[in-house]
Amino acid sequence: MPSDYTALSDSEEQIQYACSLLLKKRYISQGRLIYSGGSYLKDRNPDFTFISNNMREITERLDRVGFEVKRDPAGRWVSAFGKTDIAPRDAALNKDASAFLIACGLLYERNPSEIGDKGLLDTDIQDVLQILVTELEVYEQKPPATLISKAMTRLERAQIVARKGGSWSDDDVEFCIMPSVRSATSKEVTDAYLAAYAEKLDNDDSALNEMFAEMEGDNNGSE
Repeated sequence: MPSDYTALSDSEEQIQYACSLLLKKRYISQGRLIYSGGSYLKDRNPDFTFISNNMREITERLDRVGFEVKRDPAGRWVSAFGKTDIAPRDAALNKDASAFLIACGLLYERNPSEIGDKGLLDTDIQDVLQILVTELEVYEQKPPATLISKAMTRLERAQIVARKGGSWSDDDVEFCIMPSVRSATSKEVTDAYLAAYAEKLDNDDSALNEMFAEMEGDNNGSE
């Protein structure tokens, strides 16, 4: 169903659609990418606007079925997670996707002046690989294209990143990091990852493997 709430028959149908969308996406960001005139443009997300304007009703409805709705204090995203979920960051991410998530979180944290008014940060896959290969040394060399594609597709499905066309396996693929990355990777989480990577470099892989094993255990092996 398109994000055009005026096309829906009545306010009840609009609310039901918004609730369903939030449960499906988990994150709804203030900004979005739209393709127009041969290029991708940043635009305000009508889903975010409607949910924000009807926050009380949507929050109460989802609360009754066991979901907690939260809004970013800066007003850039809305999320919905089950009250028994361990944390938003544990939403079905494996070891590689988790590493790429942390790299995106670090890019977002380190470049506040480049974040636009819609909360989107422009970047490309080379910036991510610079962190993972050169800085953190998660990989000894550039990982295979299939690994990159699988990891970034997971983040795309989780509404953490938005691709500007092309394929995740392309060396020059450009994308936006969504403001929801701030919820998926808080500063405390990224600091913990950096500490684990530092210990890995000083000693061996045990600290890093233990951390990822704990995350994958929280995910119950989900894909």
